[in-house]
Amino acid sequence: MTTDQPARYRRTPAEIEAVQWTGTNADALRAFAGSDFDTIDPEDRIEDPDQDAQLLVEASHWVGIKPTDWVVKYEGYFVAKADATFRAVWEPAVSPVPPPTDRAAVLTEAIAALDKGLERFFKDWPEEPKNSPWVLGWKDATTELRRMATAGRCVCDHPADEHSVYGCADGCGCEWMPKPPAVGEQPETQETTATVHAIPLPGSNGISSCCGRPPCEFVGERVTRDPDEVTCRGPE
Repeated sequence: MTTDQPARYRRTPAEIEAVQWTGTNADALRAFAGSDFDTIDPEDRIEDPDQDAQLLVEASHWVGIKPTDWVVKYEGYFVAKADATFRAVWEPAVSPVPPPTDRAAVLTEAIAALDKGLERFFKDWPEEPKNSPWVLGWKDATTELRRMATAGRCVCDHPADEHSVYGCADGCGCEWMPKPPAVGEQPETQETTATVHAIPLPGSNGISSCCGRPPCEFVGERVTRDPDEVTCRGPE
């Protein structure tokens, strides 16, 4: 839409890449700006002793920069900005990570939402097996969120040096981050082979001929068209 009347306009939001020069992070600046950045030896700091580095600006000329100045990459070129000037125009494009207390609150809300979602799911699909891969994945996600929400904030009286990534001091009943079983207490595991069922044949109403069950109940098991591969022993 065009008009002859004056109208107000604002600049479209843009994002840039930038690294602040601290006086000690030359490697980071060289990785960012390449040969367009270099430090200045003390005996060569003639114009301003505080300018201990230099930047090739817009691929045309060198300018001195001092600690707290920003090296900005914009449209393929580099420019230097004083800290106050930079902060007056630019802000982080990615929100900072919330502090641990806020993060725990956010994770707790996410856990509650997952629990309610799973509850609604079973109301809508009451026949869904409780150990289906989809349900187990949902529960695993909730368990991991609970671990993340409680990490680093045990409520017992033991000092911090008695805590580890595995939990609190031995014998503590706080149950902060479950401890792994001690050596010798590891549960014995036995290799199991997944049962192989016969795939339902046309006209069987989706029922396997080996055990009279539909494939949706074969959680963690297999189906095959080859009768020699069937290991199902029939109806239980």
